Amino acid sequence: MSRIRLLPTLLFFAAALTLLFGGWILYRDYGLVRPLKNELTGTRQVSDVEVKLNGPYKTIEVSLNKVPDLQTAYHSIKTTIGETLAPDVTIKLVDRRTPELESLFQSYQPMIYEGIAKGSFTDMIEKVQERGAKDGLDRAMVTMDHDNLYIQLEKGDRYLYEVIPYAGGKTATPSQGVKSL
Repeated sequence: MSRIRLLPTLLFFAAALTLLFGGWILYRDYGLVRPLKNELTGTRQVSDVEVKLNGPYKTIEVSLNKVPDLQTAYHSIKTTIGETLAPDVTIKLVDRRTPELESLFQSYQPMIYEGIAKGSFTDMIEKVQERGAKDGLDRAMVTMDHDNLYIQLEKGDRYLYEVIPYAGGKTATPSQGVKSL
């Protein structure tokens, strides 16, 4: 019967684990995160990206510049992230909102959710745009696709961007940024 020396075996396993985890961290940071940040910030629509890959929770905070169309910008960002990371990533948009814009958005929410519940999307979009003009906004724009509503409220150099997920009339509660994907 051969004798296995415990100390050299433990040292070997510790070194192997350190090498494996170190390799994964290097790959994650230099092979995934940095190229993703560089690709996103290389566009005019993104000013900064913060990637948080902690265990099963993957969150990417994307600081947006003022964009002409939030829906197009969001789809571009989502596609870029989907090509690099898994589709279960949470995207959080960071905008330049003010308390006034947040208050206006909260006052528009009943119109928005009523429009979703009733399926009267064109009326809801018109009401938000009319109300935005009355409230002195430079821009109040609502667009939509099969999965989300995209809301842009702009006044001066400040802007609020919200993406409200919905499916078949069922909506998710919005919070600052996006909680979808």
